[in-house]
Amino acid sequence: MHSPGGEAVGAFETAALVRDLAARKRTVAVVNGIAASAMYAIGSGATEIVTTETGISGSIGVVLLHADFSRQLDREGITPTLIHAGAHKVDGNPFEPLSDAVREDLQAEVDAFYESFLTTVAKGRGNRLTAAAARKTEARTFIGQAAVDAGIADRVGSFESVLADLTRAPGRSTSQPRRTSMSEKAGAPVAEDDAGIPEADHDAAVNAARAEGRADGAAAGARAASDRLVAALSAEGVKGDAARMSAVLDLAQKSPGMSGEDVAAFVVANVAASKSTGEADASAYEKSRLAAAGLAQPGAKSAEASQQAASRILANYRASTGASARQG
Repeated sequence: MHSPGGEAVGAFETAALVRDLAARKRTVAVVNGIAASAMYAIGSGATEIVTTETGISGSIGVVLLHADFSRQLDREGITPTLIHAGAHKVDGNPFEPLSDAVREDLQAEVDAFYESFLTTVAKGRGNRLTAAAARKTEARTFIGQAAVDAGIADRVGSFESVLADLTRAPGRSTSQPRRTSMSEKAGAPVAEDDAGIPEADHDAAVNAARAEGRADGAAAGARAASDRLVAALSAEGVKGDAARMSAVLDLAQKSPGMSGEDVAAFVVANVAASKSTGEADASAYEKSRLAAAGLAQPGAKSAEASQQAASRILANYRASTGASARQG
């Protein structure tokens, strides 16, 4: 956390989300600079608050600013007129002094937010910082160890130390005694694993994780293939050229090991651009784009082998599309 705070509206709702998260898993808030006012309210919902040695935290209070510009405007010869409906619509506007009634209303709003702030902190911190104790701070801020002493934070540390602690692989202590219970059927002690997870549930969880991993892998592969094709079709010299774009589609499909950039470069170098009139001979066009695919085939060691591969591809292409044989 590194913020001096902000608007009261929404801060306590966000703090509630942090508390909900902390109820399900360990959640650490790190005062990595400053966590004051609304920022502290949000962090108070964490399982633990760690402050750096010079971290500033606290400022459990509420402030509302009213600026009266009426005298300045009067000196400048400006007279604002607020036309409104509803007696309190323009309460607190900056063009006139606050009346006693409006001041009391605004103070009531501030007090209400303050009580919500204290309640929010107490819900998150519990006995470590009660509402009464938070009120006694009188919105002071605390640095490092002083925040720990006041119950504002739990310990002094750093972002790096917290990260290392959270990412450290959990280990089971060998010194912990194993629990035992008496089996009603066998009448003998039965050792219970400390984790308390049935083997069937463990296996089901592992299988579910594997299935999810395979699904994620397939989705990632599809995205990569799509990105590769888009890169090739959008390359300079290919985009907008029907012959080369078609050749890219063929080559990308037949040579999955080539990157999108390599596919585009190969096609630009080996496939003639479409004629500006759009009347290029269909047979020559088929040969050129299929020859490009043949040249990129693994094991194509010579031009002759490439041409033979291209001829075979062309024959298969014509057979699959029902095209009549032509001389090329």
